[in-house]
Amino acid sequence: MSYTVNIEYDLSYKYPLISGYYTALDYHRNGSPKKSQWLISVDEEISCFVFAKQNDWISKEDHKGWGITDDCKVLGKTTANKETFIARFEEYDYNLDHWHGYPADLGRPQDIPADFVLLDWYKYKKYITKSQYSKIRRGIL
Repeated sequence: MSYTVNIEYDLSYKYPLISGYYTALDYHRNGSPKKSQWLISVDEEISCFVFAKQNDWISKEDHKGWGITDDCKVLGKTTANKETFIARFEEYDYNLDHWHGYPADLGRPQDIPADFVLLDWYKYKKYITKSQYSKIRRGIL
């Protein structure tokens, strides 16, 4: 049995232009069938979050964000054991700018990226195709 712990990172230490904190949660890495699981390293998880922050893929109204890599690398698996290339991030301490994240499950409406994020990925960054854009919006990718 492998044992992992929550690890908190001060983002400004490695990314001087990014403020706040990020916690890599152990239950998204311990094989739990009840939680989506990262397939990437903790450093890659944090880089995905920083990439989301740098690109303003954060909804300031509900303190949620979404991440992707520029090559749509698989980031993790959902509880249904489905691969996903989208991450969801949540701010859980607004006063400290403190975040955590997990591989998004598009079967859950709350994990579907906000329209402004999807439009950026499709129309401007060209990370996803029109078909992917449509399927993600409907939660079927």
